[in-house]
Amino acid sequence: MKDIYIKEFDCMGKQSDIIMTCDQKLLEIFDKETLKRLLKTQIENEKYEEAKVIKKYINRLLIIEISNLYDIKLYFVEKDDIYCEANGEESYIDQCYVAGGLNCIEKRCLPDIWVGIFEDPELMLAGFFHELGHLFDTVEYGKSDIPDEDWKYENEKRAWKIGFEKAEEFGIEFGKKAKKWGDEKLKTYEGWYEREVRT
Repeated sequence: MKDIYIKEFDCMGKQSDIIMTCDQKLLEIFDKETLKRLLKTQIENEKYEEAKVIKKYINRLLIIEISNLYDIKLYFVEKDDIYCEANGEESYIDQCYVAGGLNCIEKRCLPDIWVGIFEDPELMLAGFFHELGHLFDTVEYGKSDIPDEDWKYENEKRAWKIGFEKAEEFGIEFGKKAKKWGDEKLKTYEGWYEREVRT
């Protein structure tokens, strides 16, 4: 099922918030327990590809529920959609993005999370929780003892830690693969200041 995104712009270029997804329709038709039973049946019958698709939808429904809980504007990026057209599809492969933060949640303005294009359902969920970690990070740039050259790395490190702690609050514990993937993502920020700022 492909998500449908409708974005309308007024003459000032502001977006109106019209977002319709097939996932929301799925949420009305199936509950997670029904999908979990279906997932178990597929695994028992060794239909692993089908099971992977079902697991992806279970995780997407969970992401929608959590986003609704925190009033997060959520976008699932799909191949050839407006985000891929604007920024390149490669920008969204196994990537998530966030705009806003804890202050945004407290002030009731809507933070945004973009969930990129993932083959692996667990990595998609881990990426979402990482971005959620950014939203709940209380350490502000310029208001801590963290030197500028270490800020980006430490910021990302905190987001992984906070995000995985948030996942535990929802009864989710990530496996070794997701944790290793998170570590690999974090390592890409080593030397970030030298590469991106000083050059």
